[in-house]
Amino acid sequence: MAGAGIIENGQMKVAARQVRKGEEGSASLRGCQENFIIIDLVIRNTSDKSIIYKPNLTSLTNDAMDFLGPLDYTDLYDFEDLTRSMDRVHDST
Repeated sequence: MAGAGIIENGQMKVAARQVRKGEEGSASLRGCQENFIIIDLVIRNTSDKSIIYKPNLTSLTNDAMDFLGPLDYTDLYDFEDLTRSMDRVHDST
């Protein structure tokens, strides 16, 4: 499949694919779809060791071999969690 890749050995499996329009799952991600590439990344550890993934060390290249560094939007995930939590919060005032 174009826009997807899998790396696997006896100890781990890493699968990455580009999230296409209509697959975003949240309004925040839909808003990012126009200007950013959203990647669905799954890391499965089948070993007895720890695997550490550091997004800041991830890079993409294109056909011109341009280096494309990641942007860290960890706060976006926190915002998504907060938005979901707001539905459960009761205002008793």
